[in-house]
Order: sequence, then structure tokens, then C-alpha cells
Amino acid sequence: MKGQMWSMDFIISFIMFFMAVVLVLFAWDYATTENYEQMLFNDMQSTGLIVSDVIVRTSGSPQDWNMTAMAIGLASEENTIDENKLRNFVFYMDYNDSRRIMGMGSYEYYFIMKNLDNQTMLIDGQPTVKGNYPPVYVKNIVPVERYVLYGGELAKLSFIVWL
Repeated sequence: MKGQMWSMDFIISFIMFFMAVVLVLFAWDYATTENYEQMLFNDMQSTGLIVSDVIVRTSGSPQDWNMTAMAIGLASEENTIDENKLRNFVFYMDYNDSRRIMGMGSYEYYFIMKNLDNQTMLIDGQPTVKGNYPPVYVKNIVPVERYVLYGGELAKLSFIVWL
């Protein structure tokens, strides 16, 4: 009878220990996943802010770039968008080349300029849009908005980073 009690205590103790280990592993996995997602969000946010800052504040490199650039900047002066650079960026520059030049890594982007009435601005009769709009199933999206001058008019430049 004593041997049966000891084995019953051992089995109950083992089950409780196993449940505690499983609980700790689930908690660890959850914390690790949350930490990774927060780091990913922070990196995407940093990338979006830096790239949009370079786009609206600098003229790029070389300063008179057309379809090829070492750095993409659309400004003729800080926060004033140059029409020729915008045209070259939106219509003539390859999307994947622009991602590489901007240092987007594995992130995708969507660029659009709208006026204050929320209408997409046009250049040569075409919308000022570049990139891929994030699909509905994507959960890692970081939008960045900047206000700029374009053609003497205040405009909202939206730059969305997503993965």
C-alpha cells in the first residue's frame, strides 16, 4: 500500500511539473513573439521616418539625378518637391531599384501625394503614386505623412512601409 501511494504521489507530482513547464514555455513563446513584433514595428517606423525625411528634405545624390540615383531626394529645397524629380521617381524609376536605393531591405512601400482636399495630385495627367498598396491581410503597416509644397500648393505626402 505504501508503494502504491508513493507511485501515485510521483505521478501527480510529475503531471504538475509537466504542466508548469508547458505553461512556462507558452509564456516564453508569447513574450518572444511580442518582443519580435515590437522590434519589427520599431524598425519599420524608423525606416519610414528616415526615408520620408530624406525624400522631402534633400535633393538626392547626385543633386541632378534623373532615373538613376545613389540617394533619392525629391526636394528642390527643404519640404518643397521638385516636379522633375517627382516625375522621374514616380514614372521612370524601377520600383525594386528605388527600394534598394532607399534602403528598404525586405520592406515594401507605397507612396502617394494628395492635396488638402484628399484628391491624388497629378503630374502630366497621371496620379503621383508609386509602389504597392498593402493588401488587407498584412498586419505590419507603418504610415508616415509629411506636408510639403508642390507646385506652390500645400500637399500631403504619404509613405507607407509594410511587410
